[in-house]
Amino acid sequence: MCDPLLQWDDIFRPFAKLKSVKFAALNRNYEMNTFYRRLSFENKITGGGNIVKSNVASNLLPKNKAVCIPEPYTFAERHLSSKHKTKDEFVIDLAKMLRKEALSLVKAGFKLIQLVGPSIAYNINKVDLDLVKDGLDILTRDVKAKTVLHFYFGDVSKKIERLLDLPVSGL
Repeated sequence: MCDPLLQWDDIFRPFAKLKSVKFAALNRNYEMNTFYRRLSFENKITGGGNIVKSNVASNLLPKNKAVCIPEPYTFAERHLSSKHKTKDEFVIDLAKMLRKEALSLVKAGFKLIQLVGPSIAYNINKVDLDLVKDGLDILTRDVKAKTVLHFYFGDVSKKIERLLDLPVSGL
Protein backbone atom coordinates (compact mmCIF):
# COMPACT_ATOMS: atom_id res chain seq x y z
CA MET A 1 0.00 0.00 0.00
CA CYS A 2 1.50 3.31 -1.06
CA ASP A 3 -1.17 5.59 0.35
CA PRO A 4 -2.17 7.72 2.13
CA LEU A 5 0.04 10.39 0.63
CA LEU A 6 -2.05 13.09 2.18
CA GLN A 7 -0.05 16.19 1.37
CA TRP A 8 1.31 15.20 -2.03
CA ASP A 9 0.19 16.99 -5.14
CA ASP A 10 2.64 14.91 -7.18
CA ILE A 11 5.52 12.58 -6.35
CA PHE A 12 8.15 15.31 -6.81
CA ARG A 13 6.49 18.16 -4.87
CA PRO A 14 7.85 17.27 -1.41
CA PHE A 15 11.40 17.71 -2.73
CA ALA A 16 10.71 21.41 -3.19
CA LYS A 17 11.64 21.61 0.51
CA LEU A 18 15.32 21.15 -0.40
CA LYS A 19 17.24 24.40 0.03
CA SER A 20 18.61 24.35 -3.52
CA VAL A 21 15.18 24.02 -5.17
CA LYS A 22 12.82 26.58 -6.64
CA PHE A 23 9.52 25.91 -8.37
CA ALA A 24 9.51 26.12 -12.16
CA ALA A 25 6.61 25.86 -14.62
CA LEU A 26 3.88 23.26 -14.67
CA ASN A 27 4.75 20.40 -16.99
CA ARG A 28 2.57 17.75 -18.57
CA ASN A 29 3.13 14.13 -17.56
CA TYR A 30 4.08 12.14 -20.67
CA GLU A 31 1.33 13.53 -22.90
CA MET A 32 -1.33 12.66 -20.34
CA ASN A 33 -3.88 14.96 -18.74
CA THR A 34 -1.93 15.15 -15.51
CA PHE A 35 0.57 17.80 -14.56
CA TYR A 36 3.35 18.28 -12.06
CA ARG A 37 5.37 21.28 -10.98
CA ARG A 38 8.92 21.15 -12.35
CA LEU A 39 11.66 21.73 -9.82
CA SER A 40 14.71 23.81 -10.62
CA PHE A 41 17.88 22.82 -8.75
CA GLU A 42 19.92 26.01 -8.61
CA ASN A 43 22.73 24.94 -6.28
CA LYS A 44 24.35 21.80 -4.94
CA ILE A 45 21.75 19.33 -3.71
CA THR A 46 21.91 19.43 0.08
CA GLY A 47 19.57 18.08 2.70
CA GLY A 48 17.22 15.21 2.34
CA GLY A 49 16.66 12.28 4.61
CA ASN A 50 13.33 13.27 6.09
CA ILE A 51 11.36 14.76 3.22
CA VAL A 52 9.33 11.73 2.16
CA LYS A 53 8.80 10.50 5.71
CA SER A 54 7.40 13.88 6.76
CA ASN A 55 4.88 13.76 3.89
CA VAL A 56 3.48 10.29 4.56
CA ALA A 57 0.96 9.57 7.30
CA SER A 58 2.83 6.42 8.30
CA ASN A 59 0.83 6.00 11.51
CA LEU A 60 -2.16 5.10 9.31
CA LEU A 61 -0.28 2.37 7.48
CA PRO A 62 -0.10 -1.32 8.42
CA LYS A 63 2.96 -2.98 9.96
CA ASN A 64 4.49 -3.83 6.55
CA LYS A 65 4.66 -0.27 5.27
CA ALA A 66 5.46 0.60 1.66
CA VAL A 67 6.21 3.92 0.02
CA CYS A 68 6.78 5.27 -3.50
CA ILE A 69 9.63 7.57 -4.46
CA PRO A 70 11.01 8.57 -7.86
CA GLU A 71 14.09 6.80 -9.13
CA PRO A 72 17.02 9.11 -9.93
CA TYR A 73 16.96 8.90 -13.76
CA THR A 74 13.28 9.84 -13.98
CA PHE A 75 13.79 12.58 -11.39
CA ALA A 76 16.63 14.14 -13.41
CA GLU A 77 14.83 13.72 -16.71
CA ARG A 78 11.71 15.54 -15.51
CA HIS A 79 13.41 18.49 -13.76
CA LEU A 80 15.98 21.24 -14.30
CA SER A 81 19.43 21.97 -12.93
CA SER A 82 21.58 25.00 -13.60
CA LYS A 83 24.25 23.60 -11.25
CA HIS A 84 24.94 20.28 -12.99
CA LYS A 85 26.81 20.33 -16.28
CA THR A 86 25.59 16.91 -17.39
CA LYS A 87 22.58 14.67 -16.84
CA ASP A 88 25.00 12.09 -15.40
CA GLU A 89 26.05 14.48 -12.60
CA PHE A 90 22.44 15.37 -11.89
CA VAL A 91 21.36 11.70 -11.70
CA ILE A 92 24.22 10.81 -9.35
CA ASP A 93 23.55 13.74 -7.00
CA LEU A 94 19.84 12.94 -6.93
CA ALA A 95 20.65 9.29 -6.21
CA LYS A 96 22.72 10.34 -3.18
CA MET A 97 19.87 12.47 -1.85
CA LEU A 98 17.30 9.72 -2.52
CA ARG A 99 19.53 7.22 -0.71
CA LYS A 100 19.29 9.37 2.43
CA GLU A 101 15.52 9.30 2.00
CA ALA A 102 15.50 5.50 1.59
CA LEU A 103 17.65 4.94 4.69
CA SER A 104 15.38 7.23 6.71
CA LEU A 105 12.31 5.35 5.50
CA VAL A 106 13.81 2.00 6.49
CA LYS A 107 14.57 3.39 9.95
CA ALA A 108 10.92 4.44 10.18
CA GLY A 109 9.80 0.87 9.49
CA PHE A 110 9.14 0.85 5.77
CA LYS A 111 9.70 -2.64 4.33
CA LEU A 112 9.14 -1.87 0.63
CA ILE A 113 10.30 1.10 -1.39
CA GLN A 114 8.72 1.34 -4.81
CA LEU A 115 10.92 3.32 -7.17
CA VAL A 116 8.80 4.84 -9.92
CA GLY A 117 10.53 5.03 -13.28
CA PRO A 118 8.11 6.21 -15.94
CA SER A 119 10.84 8.00 -17.92
CA ILE A 120 12.62 4.70 -18.39
CA ALA A 121 9.54 3.05 -19.89
CA TYR A 122 8.44 6.08 -21.89
CA ASN A 123 11.79 6.40 -23.69
CA ILE A 124 13.16 2.85 -23.34
CA ASN A 125 15.08 2.93 -26.64
CA LYS A 126 16.80 6.24 -25.78
CA VAL A 127 17.52 5.67 -22.09
CA ASP A 128 21.11 5.30 -20.91
CA LEU A 129 20.61 2.11 -18.91
CA ASP A 130 24.18 2.31 -17.58
CA LEU A 131 23.30 5.66 -16.02
CA VAL A 132 20.06 4.20 -14.63
CA LYS A 133 22.13 1.39 -13.08
CA ASP A 134 24.69 3.81 -11.62
CA GLY A 135 21.94 5.85 -9.97
CA LEU A 136 20.21 2.77 -8.58
CA ASP A 137 23.53 1.36 -7.32
CA ILE A 138 23.93 4.45 -5.16
CA LEU A 139 20.30 4.66 -4.06
CA THR A 140 19.91 1.00 -3.04
CA ARG A 141 23.35 0.40 -1.47
CA ASP A 142 22.89 -0.95 2.09
CA VAL A 143 19.16 -0.18 2.07
CA LYS A 144 17.57 -2.93 4.20
CA ALA A 145 14.20 -2.92 2.47
CA LYS A 146 12.90 -4.46 -0.73
CA THR A 147 13.20 -2.09 -3.65
CA VAL A 148 10.91 -2.55 -6.62
CA LEU A 149 11.32 -0.58 -9.83
CA HIS A 150 7.91 0.27 -11.30
CA PHE A 151 7.54 1.15 -14.99
CA TYR A 152 4.56 2.76 -16.67
CA PHE A 153 3.83 4.90 -19.74
CA GLY A 154 5.62 2.42 -22.01
CA ASP A 155 6.58 -1.12 -22.94
CA VAL A 156 9.95 -2.26 -21.55
CA SER A 157 9.82 -5.81 -22.94
CA LYS A 158 12.54 -5.20 -25.56
CA LYS A 159 15.05 -4.28 -22.84
CA ILE A 160 13.89 -6.67 -20.12
CA GLU A 161 17.17 -8.61 -20.01
CA ARG A 162 19.11 -5.41 -19.20
CA LEU A 163 16.47 -4.28 -16.72
CA LEU A 164 16.64 -7.58 -14.84
CA ASP A 165 20.30 -6.78 -14.07
CA LEU A 166 19.45 -3.56 -12.24
CA PRO A 167 20.26 -3.49 -8.50
CA VAL A 168 16.68 -3.75 -7.22
CA SER A 169 14.71 -6.56 -5.57
CA GLY A 170 12.18 -6.70 -8.37
CA LEU A 171 10.59 -5.09 -11.39
